[in-house]
Amino acid sequence: MDLSMALFEDKYVTAMLFTAIAGLSTGIGGLLVVLYGKPSFTKLGHMLSFSAGVMLYISFMDLLLESIAHVGFLTANLWVCGCICGCVCLCRWPPT
Repeated sequence: MDLSMALFEDKYVTAMLFTAIAGLSTGIGGLLVVLYGKPSFTKLGHMLSFSAGVMLYISFMDLLLESIAHVGFLTANLWVCGCICGCVCLCRWPPT
């Protein structure tokens, strides 16, 4: 078996693994609905905020790795922490 065929099979296995994980996530979400019982706006808010947090985390970590390569570890982490603190301050201001 040549190298190109081995790379193809590795990518094929990786793609199938991620497809299976994506398919299982639908079942896990359905299981959570069954376990939590009757849906309410509070539960919906908690689940949506959790999923939004996961998406933001993935986005920030993807950007962080790229920025570490460009500006260095300390500078990149200081900017990310500053942006997070800025977002928290903007969410708390103006006080209600």
